[in-house]
Amino acid sequence: MKKYLKDLTVDDLNTFKYPNLMAEVKETSYSICTIADHIGLPRPYRKEDDSETWDKLTGRTEITADESLRLANLFGVFPEYLFGHELKVVSGQSAAYWRWLDRNREIDKEIERSNQIRKIEQELKDKPYLFEFVKEAVTLNHDEIEDFIKILRKMERGNHK
Repeated sequence: MKKYLKDLTVDDLNTFKYPNLMAEVKETSYSICTIADHIGLPRPYRKEDDSETWDKLTGRTEITADESLRLANLFGVFPEYLFGHELKVVSGQSAAYWRWLDRNREIDKEIERSNQIRKIEQELKDKPYLFEFVKEAVTLNHDEIEDFIKILRKMERGNHK
């Protein structure tokens, strides 16, 4: 459901009993375990396709008043919004999209940064001669690094002539 959830459009979200709840679930990176824990469901470890949790989120089973307050607290919204039967839309996107946009961009940046670090680590393993270079480079301050990059670019331009 989680992968499918990311593909839901505004029209798709409107087909759910609680479209704003589904929009919030869609836009966050909360796992089913986190959501189930906040609802107060007993089992601590759940698979992403846990039917008990998804049945509550999709409106197939009842959400108690206590559970609705817990979910509203998790997403940082009022229960009236979360359990309204009409999707709140702003500029063609769900309100949840806009609420989580900055956070999601930061998460994307962090994922990209982690991927770059793994790539660099692999390069250092594959090319041990770079290790000594990096050891020296990390001792330089910002201005020294900028100067060094300029020198490298100048050298590169000279090699392309």
